[in-house]
Amino acid sequence: MKEMVALVSDWGGFEELIAKLHETGTVKVERDVTLTGKSGATRQIDVLVTHTEGLYTHRILVECKYLTRNVERAHVDEMLKSMDELNASKGVIFTTKGYQSGAETQAKFDGVDIFVVREITDEEWGGPGRNIDFFIHIVSLAFGKMEFPGAMLPMIPGQKPPTVNLSVVAGENGFESSTPVTHKGKASTIEKILNGIAKLVMGRVNTWRVTFNGGTDCTVYLGHPTNLVFDPPLIMPIEGSPFPASLPGLTCEIAVRITQSRFKFDRGDRYLFALAVENCITGTVYAASRPKDGEFTSLQELAKPPANSEPLRNGSIMRVFTKAFFDFKETEGKERGPLLSIPGDQPLPATVDLSASGS
Repeated sequence: MKEMVALVSDWGGFEELIAKLHETGTVKVERDVTLTGKSGATRQIDVLVTHTEGLYTHRILVECKYLTRNVERAHVDEMLKSMDELNASKGVIFTTKGYQSGAETQAKFDGVDIFVVREITDEEWGGPGRNIDFFIHIVSLAFGKMEFPGAMLPMIPGQKPPTVNLSVVAGENGFESSTPVTHKGKASTIEKILNGIAKLVMGRVNTWRVTFNGGTDCTVYLGHPTNLVFDPPLIMPIEGSPFPASLPGLTCEIAVRITQSRFKFDRGDRYLFALAVENCITGTVYAASRPKDGEFTSLQELAKPPANSEPLRNGSIMRVFTKAFFDFKETEGKERGPLLSIPGDQPLPATVDLSASGS
């Protein structure tokens, strides 16, 4: 989309633009028209808009003032003469500068509409403006390499070693298994404890103000070894055994997958022009736009942004945290940067107390 300074370089260009602003498909628009008035004298009209509906035809005279100064009252007086001579229903003046106070007063008294054509401001486009540039991070977690160092598993002579089916993979609720344990007499699960650690990690990730690989679309993996200390130890029932296991700790690696997408575009790209048309009598502002492949102009009143609204800012990072965990096997063969390497970030502790895990 071209800026107005590129669309308009002289008086004729401004007339052509104003003519296009009126081409909505509901009226007849003619540029540089010469009409004969009641007195027999001819008058040149920059843009003539004719609206016919049913039995009635309305003639609207449009004057285009491509000036380096504000429009004067004399221009309004001249419009009034033209309206009377040509029996016009309406008179309208357009400019790119503004109007002297006397011109505004006279126009308001005589019912002449006066407009200023200008660029649409970023506020009118809606935050962050015409040009948008932000990032979306899709964040998922996984757990792997889990071990229970120091675990005590009482065995009956001849009993086969017990197995623990701990599965932390993608699922509707994040975990597909539920391994019951008891801590300080309260029931819990290994998965619930890990979920608390996941919330801690996600909370940390959500404070980051960084992008990856120069802002290109990419997927990165970060890893962090974690040692959970249970004091007193967790008590975990063992199927087929009258004796529970005692688990003083759990070691694992947390993997973070971040899929980064950059959204960068110019809202005006699809338009031949998109301009603000401000009524200097009522203060109403309209957006006048025409698609590059369109033959008609759309006019729509610009709504004011709601008070105290927080617009999207360019450079922002929007994060979406998935509820489901991804399979840790996905990280095999992938380079995983340490979570500790994030600039300005405080490192996650290597040892996490159970009370901090949200369990």
